[in-house]
Amino acid sequence: MFRWLLQLDRRFYSDVYVWTHEGRPEVVAAITNIYGARRAMETEIHSLSTRLPLLSHGGKIVWEPERPGVELKPIPGAPKPGPTAVVRSTQMGTLAAQHSVVADYGNMKKEDMRLLPKPIYRYMSEKQGVTDGALFALVRGTDPEAFLMIEARKGQNGVEWQYTFARFNGHCSLRAERDGREVWQVDALWTKVNTDPKQPYYGLRKYSDFPVVK
Repeated sequence: MFRWLLQLDRRFYSDVYVWTHEGRPEVVAAITNIYGARRAMETEIHSLSTRLPLLSHGGKIVWEPERPGVELKPIPGAPKPGPTAVVRSTQMGTLAAQHSVVADYGNMKKEDMRLLPKPIYRYMSEKQGVTDGALFALVRGTDPEAFLMIEARKGQNGVEWQYTFARFNGHCSLRAERDGREVWQVDALWTKVNTDPKQPYYGLRKYSDFPVVK
């Protein structure tokens, strides 16, 4: 889907992938190579589904979340979805830009996440009742720390814009605002939660037996 690089105390090289069902993104995952004193490979995955996806490898189930990964809610005050894909694209970009996300890494270290101007995935799903949709990334450098999904879906008063967030970093708390009001918040996770295959957000890290050659 896309690739990001980040240089901190270590070097991070990552590829992000999206799995779809009936045209709608259901799972997002990243495979990241980390170069420090030792080389590590990290797999990070989050359900974007309102259902229960399942990941298997070699006939063995390795990830089976017990609850949906996202819950879509109407965007208060949003206009009605436009009649054309071009108009809806502009609307989704405007709605996404109205949201801001701050990551708290602890020790008084907070950072404003940057919204990538274009969605990383644009879609529709007639079978799932999605007239139009987009998946936006909120990044630190180029590293996605959270995702924002915006979809035109049928609500109580007809088709309306709905949204949901998904974390993509378990080591920080994340807080989103729109018009100065908090609309989403998650706390930092303990490592044992990150590696629980029953959770919608799941990650594993594997270290190489060999040191990095500089």
